[in-house]
Parts: sequence; structure tokens; C-alpha cells
Amino acid sequence: GCLREEQEDAWFSGFDEAVESMLQKTRRGMQLGLGSVARHTVELVRGVACESSPGLQRLAEQAERLGVLAGSKSLGELDTKVSYEPLKALKVGDVDIHSEVNELLLAWKYKKGPEQVGRALAKLLRDFQSNPEEQELQNSEATVARPPVDLTDVPWRKTAKFWADVLQRLCQRLGDGRDAITVACLPEDAAEQHGRMIQDAIDRMLGKTRRGIQTGLKEIAASTLKLLEAMEARCKAAQMSVGRSRLTTAAQRLVVFASAKTLVNFGVHVEYEPMQSLKVGGIDIHLEVNRVILAWLQNKGPVELGESLADLFISFEEEIGDGSAAAPEISPRREQRAEAEGSVLRPMMRAALLITSRRDDEPEMPLSCFPEPDNQAFS
Repeated sequence: GCLREEQEDAWFSGFDEAVESMLQKTRRGMQLGLGSVARHTVELVRGVACESSPGLQRLAEQAERLGVLAGSKSLGELDTKVSYEPLKALKVGDVDIHSEVNELLLAWKYKKGPEQVGRALAKLLRDFQSNPEEQELQNSEATVARPPVDLTDVPWRKTAKFWADVLQRLCQRLGDGRDAITVACLPEDAAEQHGRMIQDAIDRMLGKTRRGIQTGLKEIAASTLKLLEAMEARCKAAQMSVGRSRLTTAAQRLVVFASAKTLVNFGVHVEYEPMQSLKVGGIDIHLEVNRVILAWLQNKGPVELGESLADLFISFEEEIGDGSAAAPEISPRREQRAEAEGSVLRPMMRAALLITSRRDDEPEMPLSCFPEPDNQAFS
């Protein structure tokens, strides 16, 4: 198969802990459990080493959205993105997922079989898929001819040296105590493309419309993620960077909250009043965005630009817990039970992922990725 045994073990134990956490029937337990389901699903999908599948990519994107919205820090007001009333209602990001979570919990606890668990997981994650209207709007925008971004007057903004220094300052602010980022870590073409994307994002935000602000913020975050990917592929030291890891998470969260239509209402996570306030996901980033724009327009150096970008991204960091509750401990008896049932539950979830990630309009993933489950175990 395409998954290493340790990946299967990590996913199995993580998912089992998530279920136990949600069965506490507290809002905090639900948050921890949903976040764990999302995190372990993303890690498992990204660990698949065989042929890439559009279905798996969608699964990871949906899980990432769930993880952001179920995060213990909900940007500005603790827990505001998760509302829970035991046995009655559970909402994450304004979407009621009470019945979907119940179905998943029952299927897992009572070992209903791979198909039923797969359907339950699919129903839960599909509530967090990208909105078709948003994708259609993005596609239509892509077809509209925009003048190419001209960096002739500021040629340093398209160099690897400039953006390596920006990233160096960003990562230092986010926890790196040494120079993990050097000019050798960035390809020149990736740096130039990033410079053009940031200029385009600034131009959009200067239009002072909510749509422009949303698109610009998302463009900054998405382009930063692409630059980080290029850096990681080229530089081993960057892969070990604590600051790089924190920056990646913050940028991913900003992408979700700056989406044009997040789950239910257009612009529900972006509130904007020109020259007065700008809130994304409940947190006011008006000053932080202004500092980024000013640093760019005033041709500040990489350190100053890195500082302003750090202030922006730090606003979207995920905090782990508030001390009010802890993740459930695994007792020795539970460990023994997990070990005994591992041979059943792991193949069950391999089959569940096949069902979840498959659509009628795309080919099935090769079965070699996830060996055929033993259905007899459920009889």
C-alpha cells in the first residue's frame, strides 16, 4: 500500500481520541474532537504516496476548513465559531453538523462497516467544501484580462534576496532564533511571481471595497503559501523551521477566512468599512493591513515589510486551548482495546477514504493505495 504503518497507527489513535473527546458532550470536547478529526485526516491524505487523486485533494481541503473553523481560538472571541447544545444542536461556522457528527460517532463506535463510516465522514466534510458560487466567481475573474503587474520601478521586489530577507524576518518573529532562511532557499522565478502577486493584491485592496479586500488578503496568503512550498522544496533547513510552520498555519487560516463566500453567507467572515474598520473572522486587522499597504507603497525594505506582514499573520495564529479542558487521556485498557481492534479499524478507514474521496466524474483511486478491507470483521 501507499501508507506506512506508522501513518496508519497515528491516524487510528488520533481518530479514536477525537471520538472519545466528542463523546464528553461538551463544547470544548467537540472543538478538540473536530479539530483532531480534521488534522489527522489532512495528515493522512498528504501521506498518501501513490497516484494523486482529485478526490483526496478535495477531502484535504474540506478537512482544513473544518479544522480552521473548529479551532480553539476563534479569532477575537474564544469559541464563537462553535456553538453546542448537547443532544440538540452543534454548529461550526454557522453550519449545523449535529446529525452528521452523530452519524459518524455511531458508525465508528459500533463498527457499522467501512461503507457506512465512509458515508458519514463524507457527509461531515462536504459541509465544508468550497462554495460552487465562490469557485465560479473566481473562475470568471480569472478570465477577465488584468494588466500585467509592472515591477520595473522596484526591481528588488522580484529578487530572491529581497523575499528571503522578508521571510527571514517573518520567521524570526514567529519563533526562529537563527537564520534558517537564506537566499539559496528561494528560486528566482518563485520570488518574482510572489512580488507580482503581492503587488496585485495591494492594487485590489486599494480599491477600498469588501470584495477587493477579501481577494487581496486571500491572494497575499495563498501566494505566501506557494512561496513557502518553493522554499521547502529547495532548503532542508527551512523544513525544520518553527517559524515557517507557524507561518504556514496562519496563512492557511487567512485563506479560509478571506474566502469570498465561506459556507453560508457572502462575506460572512469579512466586515469592512472604508477608512474605519476591517474585521476578518471576528478580529480587527485594520491597522495591520494598513501597515502592510504603507510599507509596500513607501518602498520600505525587507525588514520593515516583514515586520508588517508578521503582525498580520500573527493575528491568524491558532492557539491550543485555554486551560479549561484537556484532551482525554488514553487508559491502558483503551490502549489494549485499540491494539486489538487496529486490524479491523484501520482497513475500515482505508475503505472509508476511498468512498469519501470518489466522485462519479473521476476515476477510482488505485486500490493499491488502500488495501481491500476485511469486511468479514464486521459480520
